[in-house]
Amino acid sequence: MLTRVPVPAVRPEPSDERRDHDLDLLRLLAMAIVSLQHGLTVVGHYDWTMLGSSGVSLGQFGVALFCALSGWFALAPSSRAPLSWLAARLVRLYPAYWLATLFAFGLALALQRPVTLGQFLSQMAGTGFFTHGWNLVNVVSWFVSLIILCYGLATLARMSADAGRTMLAFGLLAVLLLASHAEIALSRHVIVFVAAALAGRRRRSVMLMLYAGLLLPLLAFQPSFIYAVVALPVLWLFRQGVVSSAPVATGLANYCYEFFLLHGLFLAAGARLIPSAPLAILVGIAATVPASVLLKLAARRLSSLVVGMVLRPVWRGGSG
Repeated sequence: MLTRVPVPAVRPEPSDERRDHDLDLLRLLAMAIVSLQHGLTVVGHYDWTMLGSSGVSLGQFGVALFCALSGWFALAPSSRAPLSWLAARLVRLYPAYWLATLFAFGLALALQRPVTLGQFLSQMAGTGFFTHGWNLVNVVSWFVSLIILCYGLATLARMSADAGRTMLAFGLLAVLLLASHAEIALSRHVIVFVAAALAGRRRRSVMLMLYAGLLLPLLAFQPSFIYAVVALPVLWLFRQGVVSSAPVATGLANYCYEFFLLHGLFLAAGARLIPSAPLAILVGIAATVPASVLLKLAARRLSSLVVGMVLRPVWRGGSG
C-alpha cells in the first residue's frame, strides 16, 4: 500500500502571510533602491551609485534589506521538516526565475550575444553566480544564487542539533571572509541574513541593533560591513511598527520578486531605445510592472505543475 506523506504546499504558511503585511513597505523600499541603482547604471551613471571610493554601492543596500527580510524568518518555528521547509521555498523561488531566465536567454540569442549551454544550465539551476560571477545573462539574477546559498545554510542549521549555534558558526565564517577580503560579494549579505535569522529565531528584534553594534568596529577592516550595520537597524525600525503598510503597499509588494527578476531587462531595453536617460528609466520601470503581473500568473501555473508532476511523487513513499 502507498503511505501518504504530507506534501509541502506552494502557498505560504500563515506566518509567512502575516510577514508580508508587516513589512511590505520595507520590501518596496528595497526594490526601489535596487531599481535606482540599475536604472542609473544602464544609462551610464554607475558612478552616481557609488559612495566615495570605498566600493560601497547604493544597490547593495537594497540587496541587504532583502537578505534581512529573508533571514528574519529563516529560523522561525515551523511545522515542516528542514528539507520540506527548503523545498517549499524553492518551489516559490524557481518557477518565476526559470521563466525569466528563459526570456533573458531568448533575448540574448536574438541580439546575438554569445552564450553557452553550460552557462544556460548553470543559470537555470540558480548557480550562475557561483560558476560565472558577474558575467551573467540578466546580471541582476545573481541574487538568486545568493538566496539559494542563504536558504541552504538555514536548512543545515535547522537539521543540526542546535540551529542557533550552527547559524552563528556560518555567520562568523562570513565575517572572517569579509574582514580578510577573501570573499566579499556573498559574505557581506550572508552576514545580514545570519544576524537577522538569529534575532528572528527568538523574535527579539532588539538583537538586530546589538549585532549591528558588534559589526560596527569591523568597518575599519572592510567598508562592506556597512550593509549589515545599516540594514539590521532598518529592519528593527520597521519591526517596531513605526511605519505601517497601506493596503496598496501590500498589493505592490506581492510582485516584488517578479519585478526584481525582470526590471534589469526592461531598463536595459529602455536605455537602448530611448535617448533621454530619465525617460528611459521611467519607461523601463513602467514596462516591468505589467510584465511582472504576467510572470507571476505564469509562475503560479508552473508551480502547480512542479508540485503535481515532480515533487508529489518524491514526497509520497511506497511500501509493498
